[in-house]
Amino acid sequence: IFQQLQGMEGSIKRHSEKLTNMKSKYDDLQARLVSLEESVERREQLGRRTNLLFHGLKEDEPGALRDVILRLLNGYFTHKTWRDEDIEDVHRLGHRTQSSRPRAVFVKFSRQSDAMLVLRSKEGRDTLRDREEVRVAADLTRQQRDIIAHHKHEGRHAFYVNGKLVVQDSDDRGRYQNRGQNQSNGHNINVRRRYERP
Repeated sequence: IFQQLQGMEGSIKRHSEKLTNMKSKYDDLQARLVSLEESVERREQLGRRTNLLFHGLKEDEPGALRDVILRLLNGYFTHKTWRDEDIEDVHRLGHRTQSSRPRAVFVKFSRQSDAMLVLRSKEGRDTLRDREEVRVAADLTRQQRDIIAHHKHEGRHAFYVNGKLVVQDSDDRGRYQNRGQNQSNGHNINVRRRYERP
């Protein structure tokens, strides 16, 4: 009986070592997967920084879509004279449906600096929204949209500036919190620094 118990103990020890080894390999694979996902997310965010989305532009707006966008840019973002070569691509997103809500217009700029110029012009964006009912937004990745939706569900206002997540708490309307995202789960947000609202 004693020998049988010793044999069982040895067998249990070997199985335990195998399980420990398997867990270590699983943890290593999990860490590699997270690292790969973060790398893909960073690349996707960088690739979208020359893009903007124009929401609310009527489907039956007269004129070619590119000409309409150039008219809006020259009318509301007057920091420069916008020309055809400033835009690489313009098109509607998705298929047209019976919905009264117009499809967003995707605009890819030739230079990231031009896209940032439009995003940074709060006066231009606000005037465009008030007069034309057209809203300009960054072309966010799915993960970024999920994070913003998460904060909205929690009663906070969130947006991105130069790829950095900015969160405005509902109980602190005069200040912003700049927060870095833990991309391993998409919702674990850590406060990095706090600064006065401009």
